[in-house]
Amino acid sequence: MYADFGGGRSGQAPLTWGQRGIWDAMARNPPGHFNIGRVLMVPRRGGAAVAEAARAVGLLAERHESLRTRVEVTGGEPRQVLSGSGRIPLTVVAAESGADAASLLEKLTAGEFDLAGEWPLRVGLVTSRGRVRWVVLVLSHLAADGQATGILLRDLRRLLRQDELAGPPPAQPLDLALGQRDGGERRTRAAIAFWTGQYERVPPVMFTPVHPGRRRHRRVRLASEPLAAAARTVADRHQVSSTTVLLAATAVLVGARTGHGSVALSTIVGNRFAGELRGMVTTLDQLGLFALELGGGLDELVPRAWRAALAAYRHAYYDQPALDRALTRMGAERGAELNPYACFNDVRQAADRAPASPDAKSRLDWLPDPDGIRCRFCLLVLDAPDAGLVLQLTADTRCLTSEQIARFLPELENLVLAAA
Repeated sequence: MYADFGGGRSGQAPLTWGQRGIWDAMARNPPGHFNIGRVLMVPRRGGAAVAEAARAVGLLAERHESLRTRVEVTGGEPRQVLSGSGRIPLTVVAAESGADAASLLEKLTAGEFDLAGEWPLRVGLVTSRGRVRWVVLVLSHLAADGQATGILLRDLRRLLRQDELAGPPPAQPLDLALGQRDGGERRTRAAIAFWTGQYERVPPVMFTPVHPGRRRHRRVRLASEPLAAAARTVADRHQVSSTTVLLAATAVLVGARTGHGSVALSTIVGNRFAGELRGMVTTLDQLGLFALELGGGLDELVPRAWRAALAAYRHAYYDQPALDRALTRMGAERGAELNPYACFNDVRQAADRAPASPDAKSRLDWLPDPDGIRCRFCLLVLDAPDAGLVLQLTADTRCLTSEQIARFLPELENLVLAAA
């Protein structure tokens, strides 16, 4: 079974800046590490016919060119290759519950994409009594980031309901790549000046391996309604986002763990600041460099963290190879690699929800150890299923002991609760 698409343009271009950043990151991490998987329940009573679901997927690919774009390497450089027509394979599975959809999601998410030979989209249709009840989508991160995935789910939901999408298609990554190539030097120069200036005042690396033994990563998760409410209280007091509060608190504890008076964190920046970028389906995420001079309590730090975060966001849109070359030169001059090896990523879609209930509690759990990843410290902020938020920390035990990893999130929670 296939979803056919046609009638579109074809063409080639370099990767966009965001695509190039994730392309390089994919080479440093395990196969399939950055795959994005979602399950969509068909929004129609009685589901949809298989042919109707296939048509919806084809129309989705016609509207969003990234879904029909492969990547070829020419002369050592990756290029995006857009196809005007083609067929997307569909995996059709007969099942009776959403659990079967989750099982298919796990299967389709496993393994890396063949970016030169495979479309950057895998689709599964889960049927019950011959009708499609769930659609499983797995995307290469080269085709979409988290916000773009939300756009795709919204559009697919509409196509399954009404078989068409109103309005003109959004801007496309092929055009963005050509525009960045021909007119992006000024932004890149500003980003390079900012990043090199920040590295003049912060240590080149936050976490270095100091504990003996082989590399092992551990992952712990804290689900907390009280933390979400406390972060919102502090944020309201300073008229900033709760992300800024959590970022400042993370910097405080990283400084306490490492002994650094100035802390640098890599932040993931969505870069959807311009109108033509907001509806684009591609990966626009790039790394920002958040640098903060510590000192004083959390209430004193939050306004400074807000200014530092804005500066990081403003300078997170750049030509990745050009920035890499500049940092490599600077690192060679300093005799050190320039990389915080400390990452903060808030991926919540509903960052400021209802306050915690009076009897709300927090829960800390160890998750299975991830294999083969490169990070030394990565803090992820997620939506909780019901209320509150989830913090997930992945860290290298050569940099933080298991005991230190286990204590980090409760200490962060206590720091924010005390400030509230």
